[in-house]
Amino acid sequence: MLTRANCFGVWASILPEWDPCHRFDEERFAKNVRTLVAAGVHAIRTNGTNTRDIVAQIEYCAKAGADAVMAAFPFWLEIGDREWLPLLQDSCHAAQSMGVLHYNTVRAKRVLHPANYAVWAREPPLNFIGSKSAMAGFGLWCRLDFESPRLVQIPMETSAAHPCGNHSGIMSNTVPGSARNCSASARNAVRLAADSAIWLQ
Repeated sequence: MLTRANCFGVWASILPEWDPCHRFDEERFAKNVRTLVAAGVHAIRTNGTNTRDIVAQIEYCAKAGADAVMAAFPFWLEIGDREWLPLLQDSCHAAQSMGVLHYNTVRAKRVLHPANYAVWAREPPLNFIGSKSAMAGFGLWCRLDFESPRLVQIPMETSAAHPCGNHSGIMSNTVPGSARNCSASARNAVRLAADSAIWLQ
């Protein structure tokens, strides 16, 4: 299972593969996954859906044996001041022991700021890992680290980002069009992450 302790390294995003009849191409998708694993990425993130049944989808992922989910707030309505925290709590409860990350995207009508995470970080459920932040900037990530040091804060999509404070999350947005591109992008992201780690030492 993904936890705050082992949430680090290069994460590759992978697009679903579709055949000419618009059906999921499991064989091509599996080949791309194997290529990413061989390239040395630490985790593979698939793109999901923005559904009205967030909690039910999280329950389904937990039963299917996923290590973690990255849930976003709904894109079709704004989550109010009294609603965002219960939704995150319900998501963590539905996940059981599976890890939960919050995808803090500007496409949702509600974006959380460092002060929001500070409230949540006082007593987060054990399976809440942290967030992938939609807001860019080294200063913001340092504020997130200061406000919620118990949580992992993953920078927005970038080839390599220097972690601040005690966090070590590096996110790679690898969206390849082929297995060959997939492997090359992943190897470059792993190399940049290793160079970054050496530079920080």
